[in-house]
Amino acid sequence: MEGYSISDSDIQVRGNTLLEEAKKTLATRKVLGIEIIGDEDEAVAELVSLAEKDQQIKEKNCKHIL
Repeated sequence: MEGYSISDSDIQVRGNTLLEEAKKTLATRKVLGIEIIGDEDEAVAELVSLAEKDQQIKEKNCKHIL
């Protein structure tokens, strides 16, 4: 978006938020009895990556509205 800037701290806060959301998602799967095959850290990284892609899509779609 033109006229807007994002600071390094904004990026870090967003990254931390995504990481916490991914960890909560994994905690929920434990309650539901869902197993992850493989490394849990890799699963967290994949969830963060998917959330970042989702955010990029949302931002792209918002640009079309403005």
